[in-house]
Amino acid sequence: PPLSLTTLFRSPYGNPESGATVDGTAYSNPILTGRTMERPASLELLYPDGTPGLQENAGIRVAGSDFHRPRYAAFGDGSGDWTTPLSTSIPEATLASYLKFSLRMYFRSEYGPSKLTWPVFPGDTLLDYDKLVLRGGHNDGHVPFIKDELTRRLFRDMGNVGVQGTLVNLYINGDYKGWYNPCERLDAKFFQSRYGGSADYDILTQTADLGGEISDGASGLPYTPQIKAGDDALFQDLITAAKANAASPSVANYDAIAALLDIPQFIDYLLVQLYSGNDDWPNNNWTAARERVVGGKFRFYVWDAEGTYLPSNLNRNGIDHFPFWGYWQEGGSGLKVEFTPVAEIYRGLVASQTFKDAFSARAVEVFTNTTGALSDENVTTRHNELKAEMEALLPAGTSYNNHIATNWIPSREAYIIGILQSEGLYPNP
Repeated sequence: PPLSLTTLFRSPYGNPESGATVDGTAYSNPILTGRTMERPASLELLYPDGTPGLQENAGIRVAGSDFHRPRYAAFGDGSGDWTTPLSTSIPEATLASYLKFSLRMYFRSEYGPSKLTWPVFPGDTLLDYDKLVLRGGHNDGHVPFIKDELTRRLFRDMGNVGVQGTLVNLYINGDYKGWYNPCERLDAKFFQSRYGGSADYDILTQTADLGGEISDGASGLPYTPQIKAGDDALFQDLITAAKANAASPSVANYDAIAALLDIPQFIDYLLVQLYSGNDDWPNNNWTAARERVVGGKFRFYVWDAEGTYLPSNLNRNGIDHFPFWGYWQEGGSGLKVEFTPVAEIYRGLVASQTFKDAFSARAVEVFTNTTGALSDENVTTRHNELKAEMEALLPAGTSYNNHIATNWIPSREAYIIGILQSEGLYPNP
């Protein structure tokens, strides 16, 4: 459906001309973060079939990674071109993704209700959202545009908590801005709403210095993830336990990992990343969280899985390859070699036959069972539902890229099963 935002400012991030000049035609203001950059806006969700729509007030601000924020750009009048692939004179800004801003909406009592209780996400029964992220899909900004949403839905199909999302066409002050992916955000309030319990969480993501992390890991120095909430004390204990089991596998060392990590959930996380061929992982784009209670365990969550289902990666995998940018640094060696927390934990676990047996049993469930979350049947069903949603958004003359259905799904399962068999993570025939 169309999602319409109305704001008193010419653009949702304020007046770009107050920002720093990047070049003669573009301005960069989105590097600024926090509540001071939030602007009031009216949100309207409209349904062409006559279904009653939604109008609500909220605050809006720019969202985006530390990588993208400095590269966002708008033209001098604040408009930008959010729909057409263009080159610009801004270094590295050769994709429309840098002219297409991701946004975040906050529901606060100063604007209206402090929670959005509208069924934004089809099939979700929560109906209790304090914020929404409007994802621009920076590495999947054009069709198919469904890769992150598809991967998250498959992860939830495996029985896991994950971010809910949908697809819309976005208009700001009446101007069409392209297709967007409204979704939840991985933060303490999200975890509390989905799991119950408290909002007291350790929440960690990839380091801000990915190159430095590789050097530090190779030197045996501690990893330095970004701490979004709580602290990383027990996460560091988890890495230490994983390294200990990798060096000297034992029941005691494996149990030390299991005391801090939800291993069955981690297996699902690995399986969906491996199947989807995420080539901007495992060093990048990971989130881990645990409730800060006695016995609380870390779980990993799918986020920003845009580097997935690429034709060039059909016969590549996250055990032996990736991240893609590692190739430029003579890296890109996957879970087996990369110096990053996800890979360290994997290497610690896979040293134990107990883990291999558990992984193998779960992989059989999700692949070979026709009702399994990663079976050809279920991936086809999920893909086709998102394809239908996406095609409903596309303007006349824009065709959907169907390579996931025609190339990926028919071939990927057999390829991944073969890789897992070679690693002792799937039964041999």
